Amino acid sequence: ANQSLVSVEAAGEATRFRLHETTRQYARARLAEAGEETLVRNRHLDFFCRLAESLEADLDGRLPPGALGRLTQEYSNLRAALQWSTQADGDALLGLRLAAALADFWELRGQLATERGWLEALLTRSGAALEPSLRAKALRAAGKVAYYQCDFEAARAFFEHSVALDRALDNRPRLADTLGRLGFLFGMQQDYAAAEPCYRESLALYRA
Repeated sequence: ANQSLVSVEAAGEATRFRLHETTRQYARARLAEAGEETLVRNRHLDFFCRLAESLEADLDGRLPPGALGRLTQEYSNLRAALQWSTQADGDALLGLRLAAALADFWELRGQLATERGWLEALLTRSGAALEPSLRAKALRAAGKVAYYQCDFEAARAFFEHSVALDRALDNRPRLADTLGRLGFLFGMQQDYAAAEPCYRESLALYRA
């Protein structure tokens, strides 16, 4: 900071440091020359994945105190981490965890198309290596995004796939939530015969 290589910014009670653009480009080039870019970028991705998961919304939809502000503050880092996770050397599983954890954040920011693109790309990239619980969570997140985009057919497919996985996993809290969302989706389409059993099962799970 004294040599003007980084700028110092106040961020509430915290202090943040930012590389000037010319310095950043030079440092990135040296990092690539040293063969360490993949390692450092995946560490960056891992850090922000853990941060997002620690601030993730509960099933009742309430963000932890200060979560929205913290995630907004890290917006550029989150985008950079997700973009890297879609690249050949990026860790797709970490990227999918991050994308799934940020579903409510992107909804609040109104950036659903971006979030859906990352979720679908990372679901495809992860392939057979993806363990069922994470796949179910990511599919549920993709269903929420598709629903808010009024793409009801895609949302239904995502939700139903997530429900099937969570039944096999016996993940009752998430199953209850996804069934409720599926019931709401059917209700919006005035398919009440399909909505009712979803709601009834969701209610029974929540009561249990």
